[in-house]
Amino acid sequence: MILCSFLAWPNLASSMLVYAQLLLALLTLCLMVYCWRKLTRWQCIFSLDKRGFAQIVEHSSQTYLVDFCRRALVNPLFCMIFLQDIHSGERRILWVWHDMLTDTEYRTLCRLLLQLKLA
Repeated sequence: MILCSFLAWPNLASSMLVYAQLLLALLTLCLMVYCWRKLTRWQCIFSLDKRGFAQIVEHSSQTYLVDFCRRALVNPLFCMIFLQDIHSGERRILWVWHDMLTDTEYRTLCRLLLQLKLA
């Protein structure tokens, strides 16, 4: 869809502008392929137990112990979880979309998030 917009440009008399247009289209295509490949290799494992202890394991196998800094936003489409690293204090937001999990897993996650008592 994005690359179709290059076809809507008017006819250019100057060959230099045509080459600039082709270069821009090629760069856009390369950026889209790069982002797609990076996205297909990305993974994040979020663990939450019934006592409220949470951890994140990223693709580099680095484990972060995290705490909740705010109450999570839970709705039928997604959960927005506000986390803070226990050691460094770095804050991050974790989005979990409904279609990332099975229905049972998503309901269990929502139930656990809603049961957490934050001071």
